Amino acid sequence: LRAVGLDHIRLPIDPVVGGWQPERGARLRNVSAVRAAVERALAAGLEVVVDLHLTPETKVVIENKPAAERALVALWSQLARELADLPANRVAFELFNEPQYYGWRAWRWPGLQKRLLQALREHAPRHLALLSGNEGGSLKGLTRLPLVRDAAVAYVFHYYEPFLFTHQGAEWLDT
Repeated sequence: LRAVGLDHIRLPIDPVVGGWQPERGARLRNVSAVRAAVERALAAGLEVVVDLHLTPETKVVIENKPAAERALVALWSQLARELADLPANRVAFELFNEPQYYGWRAWRWPGLQKRLLQALREHAPRHLALLSGNEGGSLKGLTRLPLVRDAAVAYVFHYYEPFLFTHQGAEWLDT
């Protein structure tokens, strides 16, 4: 990847694959595999965004159960503790890819993201944290998000308009 001109990768992590269960708060068992993947990318001269990439089913559980939200905070505490010694100038953390929290649940997202950031900062105070708004990480959701005073925070959003064009060929769509 480096040879063709790329300078970073986004490493999607589905913690459920590694044994984490939002309903039970179980620890991530394969954090060493996550770390090894990050280290391989760093060794290849790439910077890394560790991206918590949950399935839609897991997002529903988290959004509907406060205990699952607490388990997610504990997960970020574990990840941050295990990855904090990686170079802060080359490793960033995206706390939650495309958070949903549509409709009446929208009010809960800023507070949860704040708790996720606090869990990260306990162990990784200088690493870049990528924050996003609710509604699938949309620009609309981002514009309603309270700003965080943290020099190592950047804001991201996803823009899929027109959806039919940006997702052309996606086999999971029935268009």
